Amino acid sequence: MNVAKARGWKTGLWTTSDCGKAGSDRLASFDTLLSLEAYTFEKISQSNPKADVLLIDEMHLPDDFFGEARQLADTIGAKVVAMDDLGTRSLQSVDLAVNTEIGLRKANYAARSLALGESFCLLRPGFKQAKRRNWPLDPEAIPVLIMIGGADRSLAGLRALEALKRFPGSKRFAPIYVSGDGSGLGQIELELADFVEHRLEVGIGDCALADWIATARFGITGCGSSVFEFAALKTPFVGIVVADNQVRTSQSASRLWSMPIANGRDPTKTALAALIGLAVKELVDRLDDGQPFAFGGVDAMGAERLMDRIETLSTG
Repeated sequence: MNVAKARGWKTGLWTTSDCGKAGSDRLASFDTLLSLEAYTFEKISQSNPKADVLLIDEMHLPDDFFGEARQLADTIGAKVVAMDDLGTRSLQSVDLAVNTEIGLRKANYAARSLALGESFCLLRPGFKQAKRRNWPLDPEAIPVLIMIGGADRSLAGLRALEALKRFPGSKRFAPIYVSGDGSGLGQIELELADFVEHRLEVGIGDCALADWIATARFGITGCGSSVFEFAALKTPFVGIVVADNQVRTSQSASRLWSMPIANGRDPTKTALAALIGLAVKELVDRLDDGQPFAFGGVDAMGAERLMDRIETLSTG
């Protein structure tokens, strides 16, 4: 919504989540921010809200919710934009349905307009100015960015470090470990100590993250929104499935981008470190062979394209 504000629009975010956990940089993007656990539509209406665009980003809200949101939006002259990645709702009351699923070119939405496929992925501003850092110091070492996201309850990040340490041959890896919430730092630091060069980043901003992705020869990441961040900077990655809602994204990243995937929810219960190791071996072999990588339409301009689509709605 930073792009929307730059265009002079008033923006609102209505969420069923705790607004306080969104992060100060995200909260600053919105003029109106309401937790729907604390407010009903009637209370919101009584507060005389003002917004040109209402962004609703909750994947499990039913179509009835969007019908009520539509009625309120009409009273204040706002456009309703819904982010979605499941494709199980019609979203017929929505002005614009956005689904950034990789390779998605059609869907069964009944929204007034659609923005589909990875070209509409909303990357943070720092990804437009990514700079490769002069690191590691050893020119033969291979910088690898490990970023699982969230609290990493599956310990996939530690398993990734384990896989790099077990890698066959003479490869020297220099891991850049990005921790989302700073949990388990003691164990992470202990594992990183086995590498001659390493970096540990906690609570990293978008500019620094973009720099590290650009610096890495490849990444190991959960198959959530981070796959678009790697793709925008043309950095290949090993995708790890650590949640059910990542399965479809992982399948598309494998099929359309040819990224190797380690399925952490594999019913065979194969050790995750071994699965990551096999995927890393596949990727490193391709890198050594100089094979090209393609990432569809992902770049840092998705926000501008989405705002252009919304402006068309506003004037059409």
